[in-house]
Amino acid sequence: MKFGFYTHRMNKIKDKIKEIYFSRFLLKVKRNEWCFILPPTIGDSFLILSLIAAFREQNAKQDLIKLIFLNKKHIDILRYFPSLIDSYKFIIPPKWFYFYTYRKNELRPGTPIAVHPLCFFANSFKDLIGYKGINLLEIYKIMLNIRLDSQLTMPAILPTQDAIAKQKLLSYNLINKKVILLAPEANSTNEDEIPVDNWRDLAAYFHHQGFEIAMIAYKDKFKNFPNVTYVEFGLDEMIAVGNQIDFFVSLRSGLCDLIAASKCQKHILYPQRNSYSSSFLEWASINLMGFGKNISEYEFDNLNVTQIFDNIKQNIEQ
Repeated sequence: MKFGFYTHRMNKIKDKIKEIYFSRFLLKVKRNEWCFILPPTIGDSFLILSLIAAFREQNAKQDLIKLIFLNKKHIDILRYFPSLIDSYKFIIPPKWFYFYTYRKNELRPGTPIAVHPLCFFANSFKDLIGYKGINLLEIYKIMLNIRLDSQLTMPAILPTQDAIAKQKLLSYNLINKKVILLAPEANSTNEDEIPVDNWRDLAAYFHHQGFEIAMIAYKDKFKNFPNVTYVEFGLDEMIAVGNQIDFFVSLRSGLCDLIAASKCQKHILYPQRNSYSSSFLEWASINLMGFGKNISEYEFDNLNVTQIFDNIKQNIEQ
């Protein structure tokens, strides 16, 4: 019994030392500073950034705000929200740190806060996702103590971003043409739920209709499509790209959050499955969260996926 108590006490001391090192030395959190560790996902980071202005107005007028990025590429998202925060930092976390199990039971300055429903208050927000129609954006508002009627900060496009996006499209020979951009991959969704042949058929169909087909894809199974231009854009260029192309067809991913405010027509696919307390579409719908435009959303399963792709063809041709 005494040995067990001693082991438990030593583990608590070790955890406290780790926390002090992480907060004070690695992150250098100040006492009057709100320090938010952003999730390693594009969409969640974008949603949180769109709420920072409302958070500051309602909770942190006299305090500093620091953002911690775990993915260096995600820093580009900050360019949509200039002058929003006081500082940011990219870190390679220590081996013992895992974002989704780093939990704090308090929301206050002076301590690192991992901003995700799985990290707050011992996972208690998890069951709220989708409960009675509560979507992910509303969850983040509740977590950050922001009024539910608070407005988002809409992303701004700087002239430099617009110019870079146009130059890249020109280099791909995709300027002043009818362009459909396909994005079949997603980190948070199983892209294998859509057979590769559905994407190949969609690309071939619209190529024959006179469209230029562009694709954002990195996996080999999507790399052998004929008459497809494979493209790559920075995260801070996606809205400007969406303003230049005609259509965007994508499996639901963080790219959809980024491009949602652009002018192009967007067709977004959601796998039909229960997730948390409702279907994936109910809590992750961009239309229901209300920050995009020109968006058609489709829910598919393995029985109707081909029909859904046929619906997309018809809707684009209208």
